[in-house]
Order: sequence, then C-alpha cells, then structure tokens
Amino acid sequence: MSEELRLYVADLAAYNNGYLNGVWVDATLELGEMQEQVADVLRATPLDEVAEDYAVNGNGGYGSYSLSDCGGIQRAHEIACFISEHEGLAAELLGFFVRFGRCTKTHRRKLCRLS
Repeated sequence: MSEELRLYVADLAAYNNGYLNGVWVDATLELGEMQEQVADVLRATPLDEVAEDYAVNGNGGYGSYSLSDCGGIQRAHEIACFISEHEGLAAELLGFFVRFGRCTKTHRRKLCRLS
C-alpha cells in the first residue's frame, strides 16, 4: 500500500486540560509495540497526574474508512492488517458499509477474519 496505515493516539487527560500530547503510530506494527508507544505517550503527559486514557483521533491510509468506527487500538490494528493484506479494496469496502449504516460489528469481524 502506498500510504502508511497509521493512527494518531492522544492523551485524553492532557487534551482535556488544553495540551496536545500524542503520537502517530504505525498500525501494522505488532500490537505489543503499538501498546508500548501508547504507554510512552501516557507516561510523557504534561500533567502532574498519571494519564491512563487515550483516544484514537486520526488516521492515514484507511481510504474512506474512519477509525472512529473501530473502537480501540487493537481493533485499529486488526483493520490495518486486513487493509494491508488486501490493499485499497478492503478500505473502500469497509468505508462503504459504514457510510451506508450496514456495517455492524459482526460484519467488521467477518471482514477481518478474511485476512
């Protein structure tokens, strides 16, 4: 795929207090590597408190599919691996089903099992 499959992970506590603290993560990395990058962001919070919550705010390489529909970093990783294996067609297919309200969690699970 010509465009890297990535997502932007943001520290929610920092964001809610007026700070931007986040990182772009390659969504095709091993899940453990992705989770470590998220942990690094949370450890680097500019606040005096311990940050625990994060949000997946942006994405690249997913075509018309929006990661806001995926529900978390593990799901984003699964979807990225599916799209990586099946190229642009997979991203557009997921985007189509979501746009027209026909893509349920069951559909997304079945599509991701195809990979």
